[in-house]
Amino acid sequence: MKKKIVSIILSVTMCFGGSLFINDKFMNADEINETQAVLSENEDISLNKEKVDADVNVSINTIEIPQRIKDYIQEEAPVFVQSLIDEQDFYGIKIDNPDLVKIGEPIIVYRDDDKEVDEEPICFVPIFEGDKVIQSLVVVGDLFSDDGELGMQTSPDLVDEYNYLSSINNLSEDCYLIAKDENLYAISANEDINLTSPWDISKLTLTNNKNERCNIINSIKDKFNVEQIKIDLNKKFEQCSDMVFKNEEIIQNKKNTSITSVPEKKVLFTEKDGYGVIMQVDGQCWAAAVATVVNYKKKTNKYGLSDVYGFFNGNGLVYDYGDESDIIPALKEFGLYNYHEKGVTNSNFETIKNYCKKSVSMTYPVLVKVVPKDYDHNIAMHIINYIGYDKGTSKAYIYDPKPVNGKGVYKTVSDNSQNYYSEGYKFNTSWSRIYYGDNH
Repeated sequence: MKKKIVSIILSVTMCFGGSLFINDKFMNADEINETQAVLSENEDISLNKEKVDADVNVSINTIEIPQRIKDYIQEEAPVFVQSLIDEQDFYGIKIDNPDLVKIGEPIIVYRDDDKEVDEEPICFVPIFEGDKVIQSLVVVGDLFSDDGELGMQTSPDLVDEYNYLSSINNLSEDCYLIAKDENLYAISANEDINLTSPWDISKLTLTNNKNERCNIINSIKDKFNVEQIKIDLNKKFEQCSDMVFKNEEIIQNKKNTSITSVPEKKVLFTEKDGYGVIMQVDGQCWAAAVATVVNYKKKTNKYGLSDVYGFFNGNGLVYDYGDESDIIPALKEFGLYNYHEKGVTNSNFETIKNYCKKSVSMTYPVLVKVVPKDYDHNIAMHIINYIGYDKGTSKAYIYDPKPVNGKGVYKTVSDNSQNYYSEGYKFNTSWSRIYYGDNH
C-alpha cells in the first residue's frame, strides 16, 4: 500500500475517541472521513528521500546505552554498513552517495504487551544517507549484562517511522518509542502517534486513555532502573563520526574459522531474483520458506503457498494448515530428498553454523526455526531462510518471509549469534532447529 500524506497530518498532536485535534480545532467523524479522502487523493511523498528541515529538532527518551554496547557497535557496524553499500541489490535499497552515509546514535525501542513493558527492549542503530535514514542495524542478545552474547543484523524496521518522526516539528514533549503488535508508536503522557501508519487516521492512537499511556511510561521506569536520556533523532554516533564509506570493500581484521571445502563467501540469491515467497497470515511461515527453497532450486518464481499446501489437502486452499514438522515431507514432494534436520543448542551452535555454510555451498538454502525468547508471545515459532554467508566479515544472509511493507525481508546478521530479531513480529527470537541439505 502506497503511503499518502499531506502536510495536515504533520500537525496532528492528539486524538481522543472519534474526534481528531488538527490545526487547533477538533474534527468530528464526518470531517475525519473527508480528511481521509483528501489524504488519499494527494501525491506520494517518498519518506526515504524527503529532505528534512534543518531546524527540526525532535528528541526521544531512551536508556543510557551501556559502553560495551557502544564499543560493540563501533566494532561491528562499519562491516554491516559497508555491506549495505556494496550489496544494494541484495537488500533492495539504493544509496546515491556513499560519502554521505553515517552511523546514527543508538536508541532503545521498548515492547508493550498488554500495557506492560517486557524486559527485552530492542536496540536500534539508524544508518543515515545525509539527513535521511536508509536502513537500521539491530543489536540483539543480552543487552544489559556485563558479558552476555551480542549480535547484529540489518533491518528495514524503523526507517520510514524514524524519518516521519524526524519531520514532525510540533510534538509537545519528548517521547518514548514503543513497539506493539506490528506497529511502532511515539508515546508521551499526553499524546501518541502511530508511526507505522501515519496516513491512516483510524490507527493514529495507541490508546485513548492518558492513564494507560502513563502506566506504560511508569512501567519503563520501573523495569529499567537506569538513567533515561534524551537523544536528538538526527544525531550521529560520536564513536563512528569520523568513518567514511566508499563504493569499495573495507579491510577487516577478523579471525576466519576455516571450513574444509567451503568457499569464503556464497550468497544463493537476492531480492532481484524474485524467489522469496511471503506469508499471508500467521502460521504460514514454514510453507513460505519451503516455496522459497523450491523456487530457488528450480530457478523460477511460480511456486507459492497454494502449491505447498496442495500436497496436503489436494486443493491448496487451507492456508493455515501444517507446521514445521511438514517441512521435510513438503520438500520431498517437490523432489528435494536431500534435506535433514538438526536441533540447535548453545553447545552445538558452532557445528550448526558449519552445517549451514556447507548446505549453502552445495546450493541448498537452509530453513531455520526460531522461537521467541519471551514465551508469553502468541507466536510459538517462526521459520526463516539462511541463504548465504561471508566468513571474512562473519555475516550470514537471511530471507524472512514475514512481510514488512508488503515485502519479505532480506538482511544480514552476525554469524556468531543465535539471537534473531523479527521485524514483522517486533520481538527477539533464538535459533531452535535447522533444515539443511547436502549431496547424500
